[in-house]
Amino acid sequence: MSQNLYMVEAQPISGLEAELLAALETGQLAQGKVYEQEMQQAIGRAKLDGQIVRWVEACHCASPLAAERQDLDQFFIIRRVQVLDAGASGPDLPGEPLLEGLRAIVAARPKFTPYSPKV
Repeated sequence: MSQNLYMVEAQPISGLEAELLAALETGQLAQGKVYEQEMQQAIGRAKLDGQIVRWVEACHCASPLAAERQDLDQFFIIRRVQVLDAGASGPDLPGEPLLEGLRAIVAARPKFTPYSPKV
């Protein structure tokens, strides 16, 4: 099967940003899968632009991201997958690096404080 390049546009699932960040920082996303290294590299180059994450990914599947969806769907709502021209290096993606953006989102979230009645 030949390799195709795709530009993926996805929206992180609200409320799962901390889990996604942890999966990316620890290398848990797609761990042990044939496509693990390619996916981690692609997501590592992803850009966060508002609520949309974009990345370019090489895929060997007959249907775009057929294998990867089981991992991606845990954290993202895939909005669009666009086939890139053969030999293309991929577009210059707008936004900030995904990891930086996720760290900022997670840091800005209010921290949960368990209720402790005053005695």
